[in-house]
Amino acid sequence: MGRLQCKTAANSEYTLQLILRVRFREEHKAVNDTIRFAGILIILLAVLISPASGEKSTKGVNWPSFRGLNASGTAEGFPLPSEWDIASSRNILWNTAQVIVNGYKHIGGYDLKTGKELWRLQGGGDIPVPTPIVAHDMAFITNAHGKMAPIYAIRLTATGDISLKGDETSNQFVAWSAPRDGSYMTTPIAYGDYVYNCRWNGVLSCYEDKSGIRLYQERLGGGTSAFSSSAVAGDGKIFLPSEEGDIYVVKAGPRFEVLAKNSMDEICMASPAISGGVIYFRTQSHLVAVTAR
Repeated sequence: MGRLQCKTAANSEYTLQLILRVRFREEHKAVNDTIRFAGILIILLAVLISPASGEKSTKGVNWPSFRGLNASGTAEGFPLPSEWDIASSRNILWNTAQVIVNGYKHIGGYDLKTGKELWRLQGGGDIPVPTPIVAHDMAFITNAHGKMAPIYAIRLTATGDISLKGDETSNQFVAWSAPRDGSYMTTPIAYGDYVYNCRWNGVLSCYEDKSGIRLYQERLGGGTSAFSSSAVAGDGKIFLPSEEGDIYVVKAGPRFEVLAKNSMDEICMASPAISGGVIYFRTQSHLVAVTAR
């Protein structure tokens, strides 16, 4: 197990406190360890999720219900609470924060305090690596590998089984989906009014966040580069590192334009980070900080 450190610029360490830990039982003994839930870390960092104000409507079901019967990793057998305030057209259920998990057997949303399943969605790749992201009152989730490679835009008011049926690409709670555009490794990014998703082979797609209309789909790296790290955005630009260490800078917006390509001269498989006007890149042997002159 690795050690997680948090330091200030003055090199003083913060104390990190584990707020919550949930263990997942392996669902299929014959399946490689990589085929598990992709979003377990989001549970460890659940303290960062801010619940909306209002009365709580769920009670007294503890975290074992999150794992399901016999810690199976599913939540079958547990009824879903549903309370709707007709006068204000407000779903009381969602006044508590939820944990969204990109899973192999299904994708799901769970009550942060009780662990009770709120919604589930079946249909995805068999190795769910990318982390779910939340923006514009929707959760954007992608995965790939195997027969399916979808992107889903899920409304945060979702309840029950929201799985798409047949050739459906949307329903009451799935605002839109792209059945074959999903990413195997990289997490998508929402920036402005758009969602960007870069596949492992460098194919970058841009979508309108609310409608799901694909505005462009272009390839970075000429088809010879792999992309494992997730993009970051700032100052009107999208930064996408390839495994070869080339940093592609793409103009944010509905039209595809590569503004720059900068080589780090080393393998780069870690996602960049932006803080205080500085963008940090972690290569095979170096941590590089880049800022404006």
